Amino acid sequence: MDRRNNKLAAIIMLATLNIDNLALIESLEINFSRRTNVVTGETGAGKSIIIGAVQLLLGQRADRSLVRAGADSCRISAVIELGNNITLLGEVNERLEHAGVTPCDEGQLIIARTIAAKGGKCFVNSAPVTLQLLADLGAVLVDVHGPYDHQSLLRPRKQLQVLDAFAGLAAQQQVCAERFEAVQHIDNQIADADADGPTPDKVEILKFQINEIRSANLEPDEDETLTSRHARSANSKHILEILEAARHCMTDSDNAVADQLAGLLRQMHELESIDATAGGTFVELLEQIVAD
Repeated sequence: MDRRNNKLAAIIMLATLNIDNLALIESLEINFSRRTNVVTGETGAGKSIIIGAVQLLLGQRADRSLVRAGADSCRISAVIELGNNITLLGEVNERLEHAGVTPCDEGQLIIARTIAAKGGKCFVNSAPVTLQLLADLGAVLVDVHGPYDHQSLLRPRKQLQVLDAFAGLAAQQQVCAERFEAVQHIDNQIADADADGPTPDKVEILKFQINEIRSANLEPDEDETLTSRHARSANSKHILEILEAARHCMTDSDNAVADQLAGLLRQMHELESIDATAGGTFVELLEQIVAD
């Protein structure tokens, strides 16, 4: 009995389906059992509408004419039990986390969709999602077998899952998936680092600047010398004006300093001829002043 219960717990099943205002159906709630469920009825009873409602939950494009006459919108919701199928639960939760949706709580997935004249909305575990996410989830959860319907057994991904499950490799598959995800994360980091790095044009500019710096043969503390040279060059005109004014003051003016010093020196020599001691002292002092 325990073995049978474990097998039943591993079954993926559509537990509940609710339909409101879809085509001929005003309101319908179906609670499915874990065993085979059969829906029967005469033509036009609404069997195809139930299948269509499931397909709409799995991402099928909606025709707004499906809204029941007199209603503004229709709503379809379902509860899917994932059981204790670790592989499938991990695959579903991976898609949900990638879309920013809360993972399944206790292996239960809740899908809802509203269709109205001006648009519609999709929800997974009460969070708004895209129609594409419903299609992605439907691809791994449900098969609709019928004429011209796509079947998951034709997909290589599904074939690998069936083979792994038959071989009992669920745990190894999980480890492999985690390691593959880690490798992908590293690859993404490398790609981001390459994207943030310098472009080839930027590299060429940096190389040119480095060569320019090397060819300049810069010396330590050379900036002080360069600053001094720059100051002289920038003020060369003003320096020449100052020197010219000093030269004019010393030689060209009526009371030129050079003339006054020459006259003073003659007087000192005359004093020296009268008093050699005093005159010689004054001459030496004057010559020293002129030399300084």
